[in-house]
Amino acid sequence: SGGSQVSWVNRFDDPKSSDDGEYRHRLINQITLSALTRQLKRQRDLLPASVGNVVARKSDIGRTTVAFGLFADTLPGEHSKALDTLIRERDRLIRFGVSDRDVENLKADIREAALKMKARPEKREFSDWVQMLAIAWQNRQTYLPAQTRADRALSELDSITAADINTRLRSWLQAPDQVVQFLSLIHI
Repeated sequence: SGGSQVSWVNRFDDPKSSDDGEYRHRLINQITLSALTRQLKRQRDLLPASVGNVVARKSDIGRTTVAFGLFADTLPGEHSKALDTLIRERDRLIRFGVSDRDVENLKADIREAALKMKARPEKREFSDWVQMLAIAWQNRQTYLPAQTRADRALSELDSITAADINTRLRSWLQAPDQVVQFLSLIHI
């Protein structure tokens, strides 16, 4: 695309709840973003010729502030087609969400990874432990061993539904603080 892009970014507050609730919250976020990414990749061939790619990104931009965006790479001068594509995709996602099949496949992937984590004890050098604990401390989080995280994932996965995932996705897409940005590469 040569650097030309249209983005639709939403900003919202995402405060963390209790430890147990926070872990479930993060799992739902992870599944939501992964399911959306899979779906957008599958739909790539249906995009207009001038739109090369549509991707979703989510980033923490403050202690409790998050940005979520849809980004469309486009040919220079074709920004209106890219914006139309983002508007249609955003509307479709609000209306229909992500597929139940993707949600179930992702839950199965997470379950498999969690079972492997439970089976393997954590082995690290002292300096690696220091680094892990320092990162947790800097992020104001409690360090949880891999086996504990695996147990939590396994206990939460069955209660997470496609409806939970699509509710989360809609909340991101419909956050009222929105910006549409056009990026165009200009050759001088």
